[in-house]
Amino acid sequence: MTSKSALRLVGPFLIGFALLAVSGCGTEHVFERGTRNPMGPTNDGPPSFAQDVLPALSSCISCHGSGTGNWVYDGGADAYNQVLEQIDSESPAASGVLVKGSGGDSHGGGSHFSVGSADYNAILAWIEDGAGDN
Repeated sequence: MTSKSALRLVGPFLIGFALLAVSGCGTEHVFERGTRNPMGPTNDGPPSFAQDVLPALSSCISCHGSGTGNWVYDGGADAYNQVLEQIDSESPAASGVLVKGSGGDSHGGGSHFSVGSADYNAILAWIEDGAGDN
């Protein structure tokens, strides 16, 4: 076998191996990617607006960033106050952010998380804990 023919055989293998090595080949641990606990908040302390609620509502920005649906939510400096507009502290599960976010009440944007999902549970736990700006 000549070095040219060996290169034809080994070259694609090396390129494929390099691509797998660079991409990580899916071997990283899921919690190192920031995947949240399916049962709710990830931190050991009380539910956190910054760590649990903001990430759960990131998909809302695409529509509500411009005020679509009579609610402005841009995830910016006033995000906490914007979310408070959609909170029912007397009946946390009836909060607009949970009902609409899970596709209920004819939410035009569809469902962004399901009832009982990690995002839903994180937001619910945060509301039940007093909806602090933490």
